[in-house]
Amino acid sequence: MTDPTQDPRFLQDPYPAYAVMRSKCPVQAVPTGSGGHTGYLVTG
Repeated sequence: MTDPTQDPRFLQDPYPAYAVMRSKCPVQAVPTGSGGHTGYLVTG
C-alpha cells in the first residue's frame, strides 16, 4: 500500500482522503491531548 499522505488528493484536500481511509479500515477518533488535535486509532 502506498503512503496515503503522499496522495495528491490528500495534499490538496485531506478530509475526503481521511474519509476514504476510514471507509477502508475502521478507525476510532481519539483525543491526543496535544493542542486539541484529534488522533486516529486503527481498530481493524
